[in-house]
Amino acid sequence: MSPGTRLYLWDIDGTLVLYRGVGRRAAEAAFREVFALPDPASKTRGVALAGSTDPKILRSMAIACDVAEADFEARQAELRRIYLGHLQREVAAFQGDPVLRGAREILAALAADPGVKLGLLTGNFEPAAKIKLDPVGLGGFFATGGFGDDHEDRRIVASVARERCAAHHRIEPAPSEVFVVGDTIHDVDCARAHGFRAIGVCTGHTGRSELEAAGADLVLDDLLDPRAPFARRG
Repeated sequence: MSPGTRLYLWDIDGTLVLYRGVGRRAAEAAFREVFALPDPASKTRGVALAGSTDPKILRSMAIACDVAEADFEARQAELRRIYLGHLQREVAAFQGDPVLRGAREILAALAADPGVKLGLLTGNFEPAAKIKLDPVGLGGFFATGGFGDDHEDRRIVASVARERCAAHHRIEPAPSEVFVVGDTIHDVDCARAHGFRAIGVCTGHTGRSELEAAGADLVLDDLLDPRAPFARRG
């Protein structure tokens, strides 16, 4: 194992890409199809998606739609499969470039740095992460990571991401050498829970003051903010 290597764990939505509304629409369509609900959107508007995990989102939507817990558990795998199908179609139909400013340049620079390894730390199911990243050329930067498939709790996903990336890249980063990059207070929280360093970006769903109040070590306007430590020491 190689010590002294920085590991950057990346959130997806609101950090690398912004596909406005595709996840919510895909989930609503899945609930309509699986549970024959005429208008799930009217009941799920209050379900927060930003910073959550896909399994937690689907469970919260089921509760909002008054789906019995036993029915949800029995059809959870089917719901996941149909959700992913709708997500694929929503992403394919998305107009414009969802990649946020600086994401391509920063990932390329980090990938070229021998002292850096990259991983994902996302609430997306792993196939959903691929659906969102692969069409825009970002998927190839990430060999592995932690995903919503691993657990509903983002703190546990963070631990899985660190361990999985460490094993894959044959590194042993200290907590202070693990950087979580994300746009919500939940990204900051899961970093702080493990002693990782939290970098908040104001490109998604949360403002600077909230990220700072949550305890982010650094808050950036976007990924090209000159204060970013990306790809350089110090």
